[in-house]
Amino acid sequence: MKELAKLGYDILLPTSDHLPFDFIIHKNGDLKKVQVKSRTQSNGVLSFKLNKNPYPRYNETVQGKKYMSTDFDWLILVDIETENVYKFTWDDICDSGCINLRLQKSKNNQTKGVWLAEQYALVA
Repeated sequence: MKELAKLGYDILLPTSDHLPFDFIIHKNGDLKKVQVKSRTQSNGVLSFKLNKNPYPRYNETVQGKKYMSTDFDWLILVDIETENVYKFTWDDICDSGCINLRLQKSKNNQTKGVWLAEQYALVA
């Protein structure tokens, strides 16, 4: 959240924990729903599963539901070790069930189908 605040966004926190987003940001009259995921890298890759966490609702447990395009506007991915922040829109991820964000270019310079961290870095 601090990176978004540095970029001039107001952070609005919900009063419910049963929402498909973590918080809302506001800037210049524009509101965005934001979902945040954080991980530690392994072998130069940050792997993020894009499923909603199970939570009790109406005496049920929802497990492994995929996000829908209306659930959030921005997906923020955070590298716990470096605190680097990466921003994706729904158009970036579409129906992906997982993002394997590469922190360095591949040795064979493959770009097709590769999520390269530098393309999504959020810099304040």
